[in-house]
Amino acid sequence: MKQSQQLNINEKQKRQTIAFAIWGGIAIAAVLIITTLWVAARAGNGTDQAVGRVTEFYMEELAGRRSRVVSEELNNHFRHLENALSVLDESDLKSQEALRSFLGRTRRLFGVDKFAMVDEDGIVYAQHSTTSGLSRYSFLSEELTEPVISTTNLYGAKKQVILAMPVDGISFQGRQIKACFIQINISDMLSSLTLQSSDNETYCNLYYRNGESLTNDDFGYLTAGRNVLSALGDAVMEQESGYQKLKDDFANGRRGQVSFTYLDTEEVLCYVPIEGTDWMLTVLIRTNVISEQIGPISEEMMNNGIIQIVITVIVMLMVFLGLIYLTRRNARILLEQEKEDGKRIREAYAQIEREQTDMENIHTAMGSGRWSMDFNESGEMVSCTWTEVFRKMLGYESKEDFPDKLESWSDLLHEDDKDWVMKEYWDTVRDYTGTKNFDVEYRLMTKYAGWR
Repeated sequence: MKQSQQLNINEKQKRQTIAFAIWGGIAIAAVLIITTLWVAARAGNGTDQAVGRVTEFYMEELAGRRSRVVSEELNNHFRHLENALSVLDESDLKSQEALRSFLGRTRRLFGVDKFAMVDEDGIVYAQHSTTSGLSRYSFLSEELTEPVISTTNLYGAKKQVILAMPVDGISFQGRQIKACFIQINISDMLSSLTLQSSDNETYCNLYYRNGESLTNDDFGYLTAGRNVLSALGDAVMEQESGYQKLKDDFANGRRGQVSFTYLDTEEVLCYVPIEGTDWMLTVLIRTNVISEQIGPISEEMMNNGIIQIVITVIVMLMVFLGLIYLTRRNARILLEQEKEDGKRIREAYAQIEREQTDMENIHTAMGSGRWSMDFNESGEMVSCTWTEVFRKMLGYESKEDFPDKLESWSDLLHEDDKDWVMKEYWDTVRDYTGTKNFDVEYRLMTKYAGWR
């Protein structure tokens, strides 16, 4: 009797344990499902916030970098003007033909539309013409005492930026040269700053602080040449004071960012002043460009989470301990994924730093006399090219005096420097790891100025 009662009690406890496990599993499953739905809703809101923050960060970085590129481009051209004047000698001023030849070489070297000099009577000397520039170039109407940046419309179509600087101590055919300038097509200068991705574009443009366009290019839905401040007066701003902020920032040369809806399209405009000018560099991106990239990732993550929860519930109802196993496994997977993501991010940043270093080296090299040499896979020299600037730095005027071969340079090395400089040179050439740089200081015999 007692044994039978004990069996009944054990059976009852077993049934209670099973029922508790089942109802407990159902309760946990319900909590998980409700939590999943709640997390999915929060994830949607989080995705929208992430899109906004990523857009803001992306735009600020993009606009800031591009404004620095434009500013550096302008500064480089002013340095080009100084370098050109430093190598101008009497032989370049002996006749119209000699001066035009010098101006043409300099224009091609710097890759600009025009390189010109202006005498005291306002006569402009260029590669192919000699004309009066007072009516065409407004900056010549006043005395030029410092470098200036201005713009002009040529033939009513091509907008050009003019970089001019005063000149002292140079005369041509009895007249004093008062200024020199270079002329650049603004659209060409900006063409490398526009990014495209399938049907979406990140637009880039330059405007004056009053909103007038410096270029003849479209800017998103804004037609070419239209005043950006006037056009956005019809846009629906995300913030009520957005339009007034935009106008104030432009007028005072402050960087900023506004979100708005224009022609039923959500867009973000970021603007940054260009140092040394009254220009504003603007970058425009449509919100869907970023949301379409982040959205699928977020949706896929949510779907994967739901599937994972369902599988977890089923396994939990069958084997309660499976939940612990799956949780630990998923934790390990996520941890490994985070480690892998962290590794990829570090590698990407390292690559960016290497590319930035390379670009800095290129800009540094272009600031003075450049030369280039090509080698085959065996480390044998295939070609050697010395630029005119490099030759003239050493006092040589032609390839006949300074041929395109290594010995033209190496034979001029000081005898105390030659052995170690040439060893360093060939060690660099034969370094196939790409880690060694040829960075040395040595003495070189110039044609007229002795050791340099």
